[in-house]
Amino acid sequence: MANLNPDSAQGKRSRFGELPTLSTIVRETAKSGQEKDWKEIQSNTFKNWSNYIIKDQTDEVKVNDLLMDFSTGVNLVELINHLAHPRGIKDYVKKPKTEFQKLDNLYKALNFIQKDEGIKLVGIGAEDLKEGKEKPIMGLIWTLIKHYKIKKGGSEKEGGSERQALLKWANVIIDPEHVGNLKSDWNSGIPVCALVDGLAPGTIDLNRLDPNEGDANCELGITKAHEALNVPKLIAAEDMNNPKVDELSMMTYLSGFISPFDQLMLDWVNSKIANKATNLSTDWNSGARLRDLLNAHVPGFYQGFADDDEDALQGLLDKIEQEFPTNYPLSAKKMKDPNVDGLTIGCYLYKLKSQLDQIPTEDPEFMREKGELMLWVNEKIPHHKASNFNTDWNDGTRLRDLMNAHIPGFYEGFDFEGGSGGGYQQLLDKIGTKLNYICPLSGDEFSDPNVDERVVVTYLKGLRDKLRDYEISEQERLERERLARLARERLEREEALRLYEAQKADLMQWVNEMIWPLLSINNFEADWRNAEVITALLNSIRAGTVLQSYVAGNSKEKWDRALVAAENNFGVKAKSTGYEFSRDLDEREYISYVSTLLEPFNIELLQWVNFTLEARLRSKNFGENWQDGSRLAALVEATVPGFLPKDFNYQDSHQGQEVLARLHRDLANKCPYCYQEIIMGRYEPAILAAYINRFRNIQKPHDSNDLLRWVNCMIAPVQITSLTRGWSNGEVLRMLVNAIAERRTSDSLQVSSRDDMCRDAIDAGGALLGVHARNFTAHELALGNVDEFRMRQYLSEYRDKFMRKNDSTAGAARNGVEVAMEEKGIRLSEEELAALPPNDEVAKNRALISAAAERYVFNFPSDKDILQKLDTDIHITTAFLYKIKSAPERKVPTPVSPASSHTESAPVPYPSRDVEDPPVEDTKLIKPQDKSMSTRKKVQCCIITIVIIAALLIIAILVGTFIGLAVGVWRI
Repeated sequence: MANLNPDSAQGKRSRFGELPTLSTIVRETAKSGQEKDWKEIQSNTFKNWSNYIIKDQTDEVKVNDLLMDFSTGVNLVELINHLAHPRGIKDYVKKPKTEFQKLDNLYKALNFIQKDEGIKLVGIGAEDLKEGKEKPIMGLIWTLIKHYKIKKGGSEKEGGSERQALLKWANVIIDPEHVGNLKSDWNSGIPVCALVDGLAPGTIDLNRLDPNEGDANCELGITKAHEALNVPKLIAAEDMNNPKVDELSMMTYLSGFISPFDQLMLDWVNSKIANKATNLSTDWNSGARLRDLLNAHVPGFYQGFADDDEDALQGLLDKIEQEFPTNYPLSAKKMKDPNVDGLTIGCYLYKLKSQLDQIPTEDPEFMREKGELMLWVNEKIPHHKASNFNTDWNDGTRLRDLMNAHIPGFYEGFDFEGGSGGGYQQLLDKIGTKLNYICPLSGDEFSDPNVDERVVVTYLKGLRDKLRDYEISEQERLERERLARLARERLEREEALRLYEAQKADLMQWVNEMIWPLLSINNFEADWRNAEVITALLNSIRAGTVLQSYVAGNSKEKWDRALVAAENNFGVKAKSTGYEFSRDLDEREYISYVSTLLEPFNIELLQWVNFTLEARLRSKNFGENWQDGSRLAALVEATVPGFLPKDFNYQDSHQGQEVLARLHRDLANKCPYCYQEIIMGRYEPAILAAYINRFRNIQKPHDSNDLLRWVNCMIAPVQITSLTRGWSNGEVLRMLVNAIAERRTSDSLQVSSRDDMCRDAIDAGGALLGVHARNFTAHELALGNVDEFRMRQYLSEYRDKFMRKNDSTAGAARNGVEVAMEEKGIRLSEEELAALPPNDEVAKNRALISAAAERYVFNFPSDKDILQKLDTDIHITTAFLYKIKSAPERKVPTPVSPASSHTESAPVPYPSRDVEDPPVEDTKLIKPQDKSMSTRKKVQCCIITIVIIAALLIIAILVGTFIGLAVGVWRI
């Protein structure tokens, strides 16, 4: 290619003749007196560009002096508004009269450029523009030209620039000519003429140009560019032919070619494809339009791929370069870049167009048919695409795959490789039989590499029509199958509805069993809205879940409390709110929520059952384990001792039914099943569990009383009267922990609320003895909301821990109190024994306690019930011996009067009292303040008083000063 750089053209020739040297051009220009400085050329070019942009309908020239005509800001604002249309600056002074208005216009223009358009300006200020400083003004105009009119080629990472992009683009258009820069290489005018002829072929006869006629060539190129491509005349011919022409002036002029170039490429592309393109950048990211463009010229050239398939796009580019070499590097990665520039894609398309234009034309109608048929074939067999209608069909595999795509399994197991005409004929015959369509070619003719593609196209067109008819008949068959499927689905819905109704009936029966005899429900809608049913149900699952003092209020408030209680106690979270439950909620929502309570109910009830029954009868569920009746009988005996006849046989259905009838009559516990149904397993486990749940209200008094006696022994002299009362302030539990652990958790509780006091006591039991409250919280204990069953479980763990911890003491207790006391040297004299009533164990035990109290300092209750159990209950006996073992000896024995040894109350160092729960409203305990605390508060009060007095003095001084100043001003 010819190098058009005059600085290096000496001694070389192009197809335009011998090129002049730079010295010759300079010399000739100097002689004519027309040589200009580059600054003057650049100033003229930028001025022409500005006038071209802001010209109005009258073509009035608004910029005559580039340095001073922007000083008012009006021309600059209009220039920006034209460039940024439809955005722009609206509120500016169109006829500024003052310096302030001019500066304001300039400030608004620069602010819009930087903030709204995101253009970075360095060293350009409004004052510079107003004063007409050359460098800032030229820099601003160039920045606008570069941002709005010149497209950047390549990415920042690839080192691309506007200059390189324009130079590369120009060399693509003027090929085979070549320029190495954007300055002196354009002096001869031949490059600009080649550029015009490249975009508008035939406009200029390049062979008639004389390289020595630079001015004439430049004038010709600039004029033809304006006439043929509407490129504005921004540079004079003598300036383009000036060796000192600058790069920025040439780039400004060449930017006018970009828009017609883009339109030329878009018009060509859109004339070939249906999916019209609107730009030469993002519309080409997926590669689909490039694929369609190639398929429009060469039907079936390359078929569909996903928009995000970079490998497929690279395959398309590689295939294009192989068959239509553009010698223009473009990768799939760059093409898929959302920031790819239009010049890169445009140059590639320009090169590709020159290659595709060389493809000989065929019958347009036949080409259209081939293209449609190729798209249909490759859509059906995307894994085995075809690119032509002759050699690609020789082996028969594509025809086989095409049939299998429409009729699965149509033809399998035959190998067509090697062009086997026999196997091909079998396939053609089967197609003819299946679709009643005879092929005009034999298997051998189809296998011929020189087969006429028109015959193949005609056969495949007919085959496509036959297959579409076959698919219509298949659709009718599928419609029949669809109707049959709908019928099955209707039956399945009816069965699901039946099961739903059955489950709803079972759930309703379970709820009624749980809340009987207080309430009863008939539906899962209206009966639930007032929250009475859910409250009763939760309290039935666990006593005290929803406190009776909390059930006041409207339905929404009741539901809110019930939902919170269910979540806190059982971890069951509702999908709906209390407000929704108290309104017209669908019954399925109620059923769904109530169903979630079944699992925590089973866990809660099984825990109680397994605690009540002996180990061999414990159960994991309420299903098959209860069929023989043994567990039910054991549960009745455990909860109601002596209720069953001595000769009761749980396998006898007659006796079992009598027991169920007595339970109903005597204890108001009606069983929903007869005994025969239970032992035969014909029951719903959840409903049987609801019946069993009512046995929890039939407590075992002797177990609870024995545990209560042991607790009173451990916490003496303090006494409680119930396992559910007296625990709410945490003090009794703390005393029990201290007594077992032989230490104190703290000298005094350092908390003020009952919740914190209970939590402190529970945590102490867990830390010191490993006993944890698993079935209730400190808050429940503080509210007195723990039922007897859970308290019995919890306190039983303490008693078991106590017995294991004092195993040796328990061994001594089994020998009796007298033996254990004699080992410590404590015995009653014959006179004392003679003074006791005959056969009165209570009096004897009271005398022993009095004798022990003479030597040891300890407290032990002398209630008659406890004294009766002292020698028979291992737990009470162990507690008594433990008290003596851990008690200190008295330094001076304290005499005990005989009268006191026979009274009903044992002597204690401070008055004995029964502990009762404080009222629920009393949520805080007032802790007495010590002396140091009172002193600190007094000091704090004094400091605060001093600070307030000082502040008041300062305010008074300030007010007086202000009044004095005001009076002085008034006098003046």
